[in-house]
Amino acid sequence: MNNIKIFFIIFLALTSVWFGVSALNKFKESKFVGKKEKNTITVSGIGEIWVKPDLAIIDFSINTEGKTVQEAFGENSKKMNSVIEAIKNQGVNEKDLKTTRFNIYPRYEWIDKNIIFPEGKRILVGYVVEQTLQVKIRDFEKIGEIINLAVERGINEMGDLQFIVEKEDELKSQARKEAIDRACTRK
Repeated sequence: MNNIKIFFIIFLALTSVWFGVSALNKFKESKFVGKKEKNTITVSGIGEIWVKPDLAIIDFSINTEGKTVQEAFGENSKKMNSVIEAIKNQGVNEKDLKTTRFNIYPRYEWIDKNIIFPEGKRILVGYVVEQTLQVKIRDFEKIGEIINLAVERGINEMGDLQFIVEKEDELKSQARKEAIDRACTRK
């Protein structure tokens, strides 16, 4: 029993020494925490640039259904080509048009044979084709007209209208330069 007590006391003493040395080393590592280093100058500055958006982005979608993939795809393509033509006629450049989503999936219906105890089955009734066109509009005066033309030509979903600044990186760079200039002129 005495051997166990002696072993336990030695173990506690060694563990205490180990924790003490570890804590001392950690404290020594952080000797500069909270102190300012000599030979260092710290300055800060703020740079702000306010601009109006110069680009509108709209997503137009066409969803069509048909008994076959060819039928649904053909109708979808016809409508989308008509929309693209109308948008281009409003002065939107080809580079500002991009297909961002295109899906084809089957459409099923559930047919019940018995109303009291449903024992139906799923029957393929056709296909759905979805296509989304992203349009960048630089002339904000034409946004309403482009939306109207797109709806008239077959668009059945419109969403995600955004107003952004096209050359955001250049503006951030200017703001950064302004912040540096202000920081350098501070006393």
